[in-house]
Amino acid sequence: MALKRDFENIIENNNNKEMAIKHALYYLYEKNYKNRRLELLFNDYSKYKINEFNNIKRHLDDFNNKYYEEIINGNPGKIYEQITTNKLKKCLGQVYTPKTTINKMIKLSELTSKSINNNFKIIDISCGSGYFLIEIINELIKNGIHVKELLKNNIYAVDKDDFSVFLTKLSLLIKYKGLNYEDLKIYNDDFLFLKNSELKKIKFDLVIGNPPYVGHKNLDKQYRQKLYKSFKTFNNKADLSFCFFEKSSKIVKNNGIITLITSRYFLEANNAFEIRKFIKKNFEIEEIIDYYGYKLFKNANISPLIIKLKKRNTKGNFRYLYKNDIKFNEVLFDQKNLNDKKWIIKPQEELNLLRKIYNESANSIDDFIDFKQGIITGLDKAFVLKDKEAKKNKIEEQLLKKWIKNSDINNLDIKESNKKLIYLRNLDIRDYPNTFKYISKYREKLEKRRECRKGLINWYEIQWPREKNIFEKDKILFPYKANSPKFILDKNKNYCSADIYIGIKKDSSLKYELLEKYLNSKVFNFVCRMELKKVGENLYEFYPYSIKRLPILNKKKLIDFDSSGYINYEDYLFKILNLTKEEIKIVNRYYWRSS
Repeated sequence: MALKRDFENIIENNNNKEMAIKHALYYLYEKNYKNRRLELLFNDYSKYKINEFNNIKRHLDDFNNKYYEEIINGNPGKIYEQITTNKLKKCLGQVYTPKTTINKMIKLSELTSKSINNNFKIIDISCGSGYFLIEIINELIKNGIHVKELLKNNIYAVDKDDFSVFLTKLSLLIKYKGLNYEDLKIYNDDFLFLKNSELKKIKFDLVIGNPPYVGHKNLDKQYRQKLYKSFKTFNNKADLSFCFFEKSSKIVKNNGIITLITSRYFLEANNAFEIRKFIKKNFEIEEIIDYYGYKLFKNANISPLIIKLKKRNTKGNFRYLYKNDIKFNEVLFDQKNLNDKKWIIKPQEELNLLRKIYNESANSIDDFIDFKQGIITGLDKAFVLKDKEAKKNKIEEQLLKKWIKNSDINNLDIKESNKKLIYLRNLDIRDYPNTFKYISKYREKLEKRRECRKGLINWYEIQWPREKNIFEKDKILFPYKANSPKFILDKNKNYCSADIYIGIKKDSSLKYELLEKYLNSKVFNFVCRMELKKVGENLYEFYPYSIKRLPILNKKKLIDFDSSGYINYEDYLFKILNLTKEEIKIVNRYYWRSS
């Protein structure tokens, strides 16, 4: 941490911190490794000479003296990982794979020195700082294969980021003394649109790596259009990593292996339909190791999985391991039973129970509930304030509404909030002089909002206010992310932010209380944990497009609870759905996990 802090102090006054980091690292390693073997590398990447960053040169010399041992003995990639900015990591989709995980992937890929001859080709498709290559080499040289021969004949790598390629080459040349610069087949190229003539000719036995984590919103518009035209798997809101599967299928040999670590979200996400279909059709899935919402990467909000594929037509059982607390549970699953709409890979008795609940329920949530999203103000600090502040500024009472966010919703009720929303919509602000005075402080920022610039709203109005009557009536509120169903009946006219969704009953004869009971039941909790997208260690997405398709009892059975004689609603549900003792055990087990 001291190294990181001291380095940040050196570059803090530079406008282009990302470039300053690259020039600084180049300077430090060129200074410490002046020898013939690395001279060609430094000459090839001389664009990273310090030049316009001369103002930091003296400080770098002091830094080098202080941290010489760490620099000289450390992996350049590790140093870069410590000091690079989160902004750059996000832009490039970079996350750094732990050594133990890399070795797990190498073992999974059946990679041993016995499998290697001059014709065996391996490629790391997004080499970053060379972590995968180093571990692959370490594994293969155990039985006497010379590193120079491996790099000349067997191992290739590619990365779109030029500085990553520099770091990979630097790391290898420092670590393996028998290597020369000319031995390395590591290329600065876009794996998805290869230009390198040598790489374009080769079919690989093993494709391995950690593709970049970049969502469609973070891609350049022109590049996004290029992907749409070139890849079947890239559609709608697809992730860039989907294209790496498709491209890998084109460069791997028949019976070759693809082992990737990537976000687990493609198993369940709506926008991943094409990639699920593509994998199922074009590969034999051999194994999936799913971290199941648990985080593996430092400072990255991503839950990954490792997937091993073989390019052949055989489709049979594959091994699926999913993390549960400190251990992995194992399921053998038939690839032919994967549904392109969503991959729910669970033990057969749980899948049978889920199917039974659908069959016994007859209706979907969408038959009874209409969903709305909460309010987007466009600038919360202008419209949301504490009660004391509202009184102090004498905000006109008729404009103030009770205001809650998702953190105010718990398993049982909605916490009393001490905040108010100034609800400004379809009015003349001059009629409310105190509010006008208060909100004018934020006028400059409010005018920069997209809807204001387009002339769709006045500068003082809420950006997306929703209809007032939605909030003034009884309704069901629930957070868009939660560890279990939290559907709470609101009778207090709360207005809410966009991280809360609103359920409004479609049938006036159906009581909200009965809907609330079902939505918070053990049975519905089981369905949610089977069906919804898992985005954290114990966190699920409760988006309406997923919720509305889930099963619910028909109207008569919902209403009949009041006259059924059952005191316990769970017992009533178990009876109505004809659940066996074993099935009730499964439902209860899922409920305990979420409690």
